Amino acid sequence: SLVPLLEDPADPKHAWNENAFTQVVHGDVVGRSIRTEKFRYTEWDEGKAGAELYDHDTDPHEYVNLANDPMLAVVRSHLHKLLQDARK
Repeated sequence: SLVPLLEDPADPKHAWNENAFTQVVHGDVVGRSIRTEKFRYTEWDEGKAGAELYDHDTDPHEYVNLANDPMLAVVRSHLHKLLQDARK
């Protein structure tokens, strides 16, 4: 149950240590996302229609898509793998 976490999110015994996965459909395109404590990464049509990567520490409103930033290629690759593993 998520009730204890929602009632008292500051209590360390209710710490949430998992990533969140979501899926959305826009027309014929499916977007799948993973949200970690720091990043949100989304692939549209399994990446064929693009990808988005946002750093919520520096950009909580998701203004700057970092998906093509070479400095974050390792992060993107890791999040891509987590998305793929979640589909299995």
